[in-house]
Amino acid sequence: MFKGQGQVDGLSCPTISRCLAAMTVGTSIGLLATVDGGAVWTRTTDPEVDLEGRALEGLSCPSPQDCVFLAERISDQRSIFARTTDGGSSWTTVAMPAQDQVVGVTCQTPSHCVAVGSFNDDDPAAFVSADGGATWSAGTVPRRPHTSSFFWVACPTVSHCVAVGPEGSAYTVDGGITWRT
Repeated sequence: MFKGQGQVDGLSCPTISRCLAAMTVGTSIGLLATVDGGAVWTRTTDPEVDLEGRALEGLSCPSPQDCVFLAERISDQRSIFARTTDGGSSWTTVAMPAQDQVVGVTCQTPSHCVAVGSFNDDDPAAFVSADGGATWSAGTVPRRPHTSSFFWVACPTVSHCVAVGPEGSAYTVDGGITWRT
């Protein structure tokens, strides 16, 4: 299904039958959905997000209706966060903090999301949203030399998360507010 349509940059399956795949097609993001576990994929409404010169960084769907993604502008590494609450028919966007490069995101519930990346190019950064990404608060993360920037985050529960990067990892047991190495 994906051959020749673009590069698949993200995949999230909130149920065993429903998945959303995000693809970079030129300078736009294309979204494909399946409701039969991957046998048939159909293009969904593309988000109305200006993605000129941006790269897709992360995709997470905590429920069949609720999905989020991060896209980063290549020139200055500024990130934007997009969210849908209707299965991908419409999207809203939020700019992430200016000084930070945010590249990983996961949402454990439609309202609780954690995002990670770097602050001032190399120091690790983490952010928490309790309103589905409408607003973000910075978490407290140990600075170098213990860790560098984070690229990935995974949260098996709302309170427990692990973030990893090229020089280390950190974990939280309070939903992303305080991180430890």
